[in-house]
Amino acid sequence: MNILFASNNPKKISLVKKMFAQLPVTITDQGEHGVPDVVEDQSTFFENAILKARNACLHTNLPAIADDSGILVPSLGNKPGVRTKRYAGEGATTEQATKKLLTELEGMTGTERIAKFVCTMVFLRHASDPTPLLLQHEMVGEIAEQPRGQGEYGFDRIFYLPSYQATFAELAPNIREKEDPRNHVLKQLIVYFKTLSGL
Repeated sequence: MNILFASNNPKKISLVKKMFAQLPVTITDQGEHGVPDVVEDQSTFFENAILKARNACLHTNLPAIADDSGILVPSLGNKPGVRTKRYAGEGATTEQATKKLLTELEGMTGTERIAKFVCTMVFLRHASDPTPLLLQHEMVGEIAEQPRGQGEYGFDRIFYLPSYQATFAELAPNIREKEDPRNHVLKQLIVYFKTLSGL
């Protein structure tokens, strides 16, 4: 089976290809097919993921996987939410978005700094698939008062996990792999494809 991963993010693409290497599935990314980006203007993570997957299906006639993720801070009305990547404006850097979030939380303590990192993933068999596969995993933590560690994605350096007394960026690679919500949803997707393949 050939499946398109609707992303241009090299780290995500590498992770998905690595995890699917155990299956009789060939993963290609939208850059390999010249699929244009779509404006992520929906109000939920699932809707944005479906939007990206459907766009990929329409341009390639291939089944597609897409993800959308972000941070929810209840004390800020669940911001940054679906706008996590664009929290400091279009084209802003991760550092600028991080600084904005820390500024908005300035003076807040305890439960006011509780946050969730949510990752959703969808699989569409074709553009008009009426029953897309929907997967989600959440990681609960807090927003640290300042960045710590070396993060690979977005807000890793300020997403603090009390159980480890460390930000996500400070975790050892094996612990980061174990806790990463993206890995959790990908593992669920692998189980789904193994069932389909009779493995």
